[in-house]
Order: sequence, then structure tokens, then C-alpha cells
Amino acid sequence: MITTPPHKAGADMDSVESIEIILDSCSSMSAMNYLDLPCMTVPTQARGLGVPIGVQLIGPRYGELHLLAAAQAVEDTCGCPVEELLQL
Repeated sequence: MITTPPHKAGADMDSVESIEIILDSCSSMSAMNYLDLPCMTVPTQARGLGVPIGVQLIGPRYGELHLLAAAQAVEDTCGCPVEELLQL
């Protein structure tokens, strides 16, 4: 899977091409709905980019509790950007 840095605010208004790029970057998240797998994205610290970086987690079918535990581990390790998000 190819990852991309976060898109700048308002990028969806730039052009049709930028909308296509944004939608393409979301395809891995949409696929989980069709595969019936729980997934979530956990925001981490912004690391100077001005936007938080998200870590996407995918769990086994009916593995929501495992997924929540993994998300908590990511948050404990990387930090939670609540203060940064409130300032954006």
C-alpha cells in the first residue's frame, strides 16, 4: 500500500485532479467495509507538518476489542494530538 502525507486544507477545492488524488488515497479505508473488517485511524502528533499523521489499523473480523487495544497502544506510544487539533 502506498501512503501519502496529509492533504492540505482545501485541497479538494483546487481541481478535479486533486479530488481524484484524495479519493484514491482513501481507497484502502473504503475496502475494509466491503471485506467486513473493523478498521480505524488513530491521529498522532503533527510532527511539525501542521496536521496530525494518522495510523490506520485493521483488525480481524469481530476483532473490535483487539483493534481498540492496538489503538490505545499507538496513542500511548505516539501521543494524542488533542491540543494541536484544537489549535488548527
